[in-house]
Amino acid sequence: MYQLSGEHLDQWMKGYKSAWEGRIAEEAVRLFTDNAEYYESPFSEPACGSKSIMDFWQDVPILQTNVSFEYQILFIKEAIGYVHAHGRFMRLASGEEVTMDGIFEVHFAENGRCDLFRQWWHEKTEL
Repeated sequence: MYQLSGEHLDQWMKGYKSAWEGRIAEEAVRLFTDNAEYYESPFSEPACGSKSIMDFWQDVPILQTNVSFEYQILFIKEAIGYVHAHGRFMRLASGEEVTMDGIFEVHFAENGRCDLFRQWWHEKTEL
């Protein structure tokens, strides 16, 4: 069984941060296995596989701007990392400023890429 290190999780999270802040879908997709499951929320259907994850992330540059993202690693259990995440962005369509705060649960495969991603967010919007 794969044993995730804090260093590896931190590098992965830096990649996630770079992809979101840079609004670069290709960079985000490289973080995941080809058959990964990506849950944007506990109640949403997952994006399954590279193509679906790419489709999800390709909406980011269309919908969001001025993205900033910070994180703190909370703990690791075997191949799963738990992270406190905090993000801010502006919705392009409405001009709303969004602040999001939540938890990531990131499962890693033997190859060091994520094969299951779940997030729980609370958000506050302001005009």
